[in-house]
Amino acid sequence: MNSAKNKTRLFTFLIILSMTLWGGAWVSAKAIATSLPSEILAFWRFFINFITFIPLLFFLKGPLKVNKSALIYILLGSAFMGLYLYLFFWELNPHNLFMTGNIYFVICAILWALITICSQKAGNMVSPLVFSVFAYAFCSILFFFLALPYGLSAVFNQGLFFWLNILYLGVIASTFATTIYFFASSRLSSYRASSFIFLVPFSAVTLSWIFLGEVPKISTIVGGLTAIISVYLINVRKKEGREIL
Repeated sequence: MNSAKNKTRLFTFLIILSMTLWGGAWVSAKAIATSLPSEILAFWRFFINFITFIPLLFFLKGPLKVNKSALIYILLGSAFMGLYLYLFFWELNPHNLFMTGNIYFVICAILWALITICSQKAGNMVSPLVFSVFAYAFCSILFFFLALPYGLSAVFNQGLFFWLNILYLGVIASTFATTIYFFASSRLSSYRASSFIFLVPFSAVTLSWIFLGEVPKISTIVGGLTAIISVYLINVRKKEGREIL
């Protein structure tokens, strides 16, 4: 019993860590959102995701065989992921969730919940790593054609600041964070795992405060604390009069 509880807590910690890293991704995305068209940024992030997953796949010796049912869920997850990342590159206003482009937080939360469901369904047939590799491959191909008219080589005219942020987005906030999220969510229910996505806006605002000096309003802080409490309540289960995670 204690072993099961400890594993659940470990997977919960991993998901919270991935949420924090994703929150940092919003800060990096804001830093480079206006430097190039969204299609180019999305392609290069997906492409970096894909090529960084390949060595990991061979290192872990994951099987690449995918059956038809798993492929359907991977394609659906890829479509949701592509739309999620396309909406990802916008100018963030940390002071009001429903002003400017910040409604995208809500849309992206819904999209990621759908991605989680697809990954869990496919997870019964393929590993989370294989799901990620195929999903990023499909998204890379899709955004290659979408970004082609804008000039894919435009990224090579950017400086070190741009590349540090795009590498953070592609390696840390995606390859690493997404892997641990899919790994942990495959051990928890999609209902519980997807609920943690609502921690991302709070971590994004907090990290924007730390790294960009954007001081949030009291209402934003209250809203973030409400989200944290909501996620906690969703993940609390009562059993024999005791609350367990």
